[in-house]
Amino acid sequence: MSGGFLAAALLPILGNMILNGGKNKRKPNQLNLPSFRGVLEVKSAVDGRIRFSIPFLKGNGQMAAQAEQQISRLKPVSQVSINTVTGSLLVCYDSCAVQPQLLQAAVMKLLGLEEAANESGGSLLGRECRTFAQSMNHAVADKTGGLMDLNFLISILMMGVGMFFVLKNPAKFPNGYTLLRWGTNQLLGQRGAGE
Repeated sequence: MSGGFLAAALLPILGNMILNGGKNKRKPNQLNLPSFRGVLEVKSAVDGRIRFSIPFLKGNGQMAAQAEQQISRLKPVSQVSINTVTGSLLVCYDSCAVQPQLLQAAVMKLLGLEEAANESGGSLLGRECRTFAQSMNHAVADKTGGLMDLNFLISILMMGVGMFFVLKNPAKFPNGYTLLRWGTNQLLGQRGAGE
């Protein structure tokens, strides 16, 4: 059964290699520029030319004209083209005069997208975990009538478990002492150098 599983797993890979003649497809983002999903996505990036997808430019001709005027004022930029139907922004530039990362940052700054890019950063799972933690924090604060929140509760639990381990076996280092330190640092709002 494992041989069949292995063959099924390798079949798409081998088929793709045979169809492509063993060559890898070219990456559209050859300069490895960061892409900010839903804000400023890099669709294609080669030396001297970057194509961005900016959703807020879709159907917004006035904003597109303003963006084109501002971006074309940058010295290394030779051509700016905006398509309001797709929200695409094409910037042709002198690759010897400016690094593509710096140009991307300038475009973000000129379009006022820095704040939105910072908010869009991080993974979906990370954002959902933070939302869940905030919800739990509010639930604990609501249930206790504002007496404690989740951070305080976790700190007290870590300190309690740490004290238990220290009293049970004082020579067992670092478990109990580490939990005590984490609990007190969490309670006091301090962070250690390695945390």
